[in-house]
Amino acid sequence: MCRARTRCGPPRRGGVILELILVTPIIMVVLLGALEYGMLNITHAGVTHATTVGARESGKLDPSDEIVLSEVVGEVNAVLEAHGIVISNAVGSGTKLVIQDGDDPGNPLVYGDPSFVCSPPLAPPLNFDEVRFTLCIDFSAT
Repeated sequence: MCRARTRCGPPRRGGVILELILVTPIIMVVLLGALEYGMLNITHAGVTHATTVGARESGKLDPSDEIVLSEVVGEVNAVLEAHGIVISNAVGSGTKLVIQDGDDPGNPLVYGDPSFVCSPPLAPPLNFDEVRFTLCIDFSAT
C-alpha cells in the first residue's frame, strides 16, 4: 500500500548522476565545437583585414619598386602576427602573397613559400591604374 507522500516501488538512487555522466561528454563536444568555430571566424576576419591592409599599401606605392614588397609584407605580417601566421619565404611555410600591377599584370611581385602554389584570379582584367593583391595561406601548414 502506497501513501500519498511516500514512493512506491523499488528505490531509485544515482539516476541523476548517471544522466550527468551520459550528457556531459555531449555538452563538452558541443562547447568545444563552438569554441573552434569562433576561433576560425576570428582568424578569417584577421586574414581578411590583412588582405585589405596589403591591398591598401600596394596601391599607395609604385608596384614596380622592390621596396614595395618588403613594406607590404611588413604591414601584412603586423596584422597576421596576432593570429600566429607569418608570411615568409621559408619552404613549407604555406604562405604566399602576390602583387599584380595593372601596367604589367604578367610580371607580378611574389613573396612567400616557393613550393606553395598560389594563383591569383585572372578575371576581371586589371586597368592600368589598378593593383591586385592576393594572399594565400595553407592552414594545414601553419
